[in-house]
Amino acid sequence: MSELPKERLLSLREKIDQQRNTIEALKRDGHECADAERQLRHMLAELRTSETVARRMQG
Repeated sequence: MSELPKERLLSLREKIDQQRNTIEALKRDGHECADAERQLRHMLAELRTSETVARRMQG
């Protein structure tokens, strides 16, 4: 892993926020957003997994 766990979690959270904004913009403009929503679900799953790993590493 190239990033420290805290940095990785922060990066994932930022990407999730950006993805949510993208989805909102797509919906607002009447565009299809199923792929963007799928990507968001994947990011959220990755965040949950990373948070679990980080907690286990802390003890």
